[in-house]
Amino acid sequence: MYQGGGWWTWVICASTLAGCSSRSDLYPSGGEAGQSTTDHAGSGGGSATSGSGSGGSGKAGGNGKAGGGGAGGKASGGHGGSGGSCESVPACGGDITGVWAVVSSCLDVSGVVDVSPLGLGCSSAPVTGSRSVAGTFIANGDGTYFDQTTTSGEDQIALAPACLQISGTVVRCEQIAPVFQSYGYDSVTCAPAADGRCLCDAAFEQTSGLGVPLLEPLANGSFTTSGRILTLDDGLNQPTDYQYCASEGQLTLRPLATLTGTLGGTIVLAEQ
Repeated sequence: MYQGGGWWTWVICASTLAGCSSRSDLYPSGGEAGQSTTDHAGSGGGSATSGSGSGGSGKAGGNGKAGGGGAGGKASGGHGGSGGSCESVPACGGDITGVWAVVSSCLDVSGVVDVSPLGLGCSSAPVTGSRSVAGTFIANGDGTYFDQTTTSGEDQIALAPACLQISGTVVRCEQIAPVFQSYGYDSVTCAPAADGRCLCDAAFEQTSGLGVPLLEPLANGSFTTSGRILTLDDGLNQPTDYQYCASEGQLTLRPLATLTGTLGGTIVLAEQ
């Protein structure tokens, strides 16, 4: 896999039947599909409760560089369910400079996964699931950040029979799982359902990313704010947007930019 200049070129080898096909840029120009900049309570997974993350004691110094924060405890996340139980907190903007430790997280996944970059016989597939986040996030006065969070998640993706093609070649349900690892999932298993659909269970746990699965998450990057939107850019992956509110020692975040469904709910961090 080659990555450079913000464009990704990667190769999918899903099965010996389908062979390999080249695809470019999981994030084409014009933004990600299926996103909303308004608060939305997802119809997907169950709640997730974060572990207790202990933040470092360093504060931003004269050069804007904040001290290191300790990694938090591992969070436990619920599996995708039928009701959206995570509440989205209204965004208010504010100053995020400082050291922040995750104290709770609840993110529901609902909507659809954009599978159009994967070369399948369909463009999208329904998804339900959940995300949980723990650890520490540091925002320096010079506009750089250090992400010491851990994000874990479990999703169920439902593929219609028409989706079971890779570059025009029909494959079995069990053979299609590897294509979803391009979205940052660590493990994917797919099995046929009685109604003809292919149900895929996809799970991941990653360091950095702050709620969003990434193929190669990086801990360092730069941030910008505009109104109530926070944007994190690590220079490799597509920049991630969050609705946010920083007020009275608390920072709340809701990720917006994701190819793997719509997120409802909130990540809550406390200033250290």
